[in-house]
Amino acid sequence: MLIVRVIYYCIVFICIGISAYLTYFGFLSTFHELTLPFTAVIALGLLGADYLIQKYRENGQSLRPAFVLFSIAAFFSLLSNFNFLYTNFMRSDVAAIALREQFDNFRDDLTSTKGALLDLKSVKDESSRRDIIVAELKNMKKQMDDPNRSGCGALCRDHIKNINGQLTVSPTNLAIPSLNSSATARDKFYETYSGLVFSAMDAEPSADEYVRVRLINDKIDRALTEFSSPEVAIQSNKGLDVLGELSEISLEIERSANSILPEDKSAAHTFINPGLGRLGEIVYSLQNGFIDRPNLSATILSIIASLVVDIFPVLFALIALRPGILREKTEIDDLL
Repeated sequence: MLIVRVIYYCIVFICIGISAYLTYFGFLSTFHELTLPFTAVIALGLLGADYLIQKYRENGQSLRPAFVLFSIAAFFSLLSNFNFLYTNFMRSDVAAIALREQFDNFRDDLTSTKGALLDLKSVKDESSRRDIIVAELKNMKKQMDDPNRSGCGALCRDHIKNINGQLTVSPTNLAIPSLNSSATARDKFYETYSGLVFSAMDAEPSADEYVRVRLINDKIDRALTEFSSPEVAIQSNKGLDVLGELSEISLEIERSANSILPEDKSAAHTFINPGLGRLGEIVYSLQNGFIDRPNLSATILSIIASLVVDIFPVLFALIALRPGILREKTEIDDLL
């Protein structure tokens, strides 16, 4: 019987050691600096329960008190063990699923918001006016650079007149390059004049909404370029941290766009939860493993592995330790 007890306590210490390791890392993200004492309490609770089970089993006493203690310690051990094991099984899969889903929502929302802004009548009208001005600028430059008649002649000046006619405030009068002027003089005039034209367009009251839309759409374009795919986030080692960035950008653009869009066409972006896919914390692991269930096999395997390290010593005690052996030995000693 001694060897059975030795084997039993070897199993107890090994299993509790494994369970304590899983418990520590399973609770670490939740309890932080309190993890070590919390783990010690659970490990001692399991050790005490296993000792009582062995003692009561061999004395032929009721195991109910020992099972109560074991159940309490094993419950908290099971939570932490499951969290640790399930996190290791599913971390990369859950992260990839969360990133792909949220990236799709993010890009779809920004693209639709950009389209809604560009569809505003004021923006369309201003875009058309600017297209006319840009076309006139190109034709003006083409006329100035005509190799057969370089410089700004009558046709070139007509383009300048047409451009100024599109503006509420004409650009400051500049020295227009004369015929047969140098390429340097022509280029300098074009650069200065076109810059003044664009500044004048942006400064006009009618262009206020267009300019605001352009700024928002510039942000959208930068965001779509930076966050082109979840694979980019994974390769840059941002991982799930990128969800926080996506959430902030999406909310900011939504607010900015809705300050311009009419109420019936307002943007309604899908909320990007920065906590999605964050396994490692008990709440997230339980939700993902038992509610979302992306991989039922991982959930079942994690539960079984979590239970085995705590239950195996109890099963061994019930099977290998003979009930009432100590009481029988005492009775025999008394008879002798």
